[in-house]
Amino acid sequence: MAAGADKHNSQMNPFMAFTPPASPEGIDTFRKFFGTNRQAGWDPMIGGYGMVYFPELPVHVASGSTTAHTLMSLAVMTNIPSIRVEAVEYEGRDGGKWYVPGKLGMSGNTITVKFWEMAGLPIYKIISKWVTLLRNPHAGFMTDVNWNQSAYKGRMVYCSCTPDMRVQFAKCYAGVMPLDIKDEIFGGEITTQDKIEFECEFQFDHYPYTSPDLISAAQAQVDSMVSQVEDNISSELATCTGQTANMTNPVGPQE
Repeated sequence: MAAGADKHNSQMNPFMAFTPPASPEGIDTFRKFFGTNRQAGWDPMIGGYGMVYFPELPVHVASGSTTAHTLMSLAVMTNIPSIRVEAVEYEGRDGGKWYVPGKLGMSGNTITVKFWEMAGLPIYKIISKWVTLLRNPHAGFMTDVNWNQSAYKGRMVYCSCTPDMRVQFAKCYAGVMPLDIKDEIFGGEITTQDKIEFECEFQFDHYPYTSPDLISAAQAQVDSMVSQVEDNISSELATCTGQTANMTNPVGPQE
């Protein structure tokens, strides 16, 4: 495409593929009530239904899909940075100012993920293995992998869903690597008993990616998780009613 040409519908910017939903009929624009007396409309977006997963992990850290599933299952909170335009300021006589867009910057290049820790220390062992892959603390240099980014970095996807598990937001973070081994979480007092949580900061490269295709891929991951939940519930119900060999029914058949 020639310089200065019309660049509408550029395939380089996936944000341009997003189409905002139309304003619904029957919305109460003054009081901001949504109501149900309408043919189609908006429903509120609420938090608490986010999910983080790692489609790529370093080979020396991952153990098949088990490691990725462990991190996904025990992640309970995620803080992600935002994108902001830094405006370039011009000032004329008498203090008159105007602005043009400057660089696009991130509010930070790290993501903080909080995990529940479990007996056997799955999170501590995974993160510790990953961090010491970057540097062996005893030797002071890499001893387990070559100096190659694909050998020690991973990829993380974070998505946010509605309560019926429909993905609305998804971002992919490339070049992810953890920065913390939290030995401090095992300190404590004999008079205080509480859950142990592992809060880890992950560095990532450049900007996070998003697109309709990424949202579809995240939805497929969520659907797989929901299917597993349904299978687990069905299995538990079958066990509780004595329909499996996992438990002997103490009551016997009911007439």
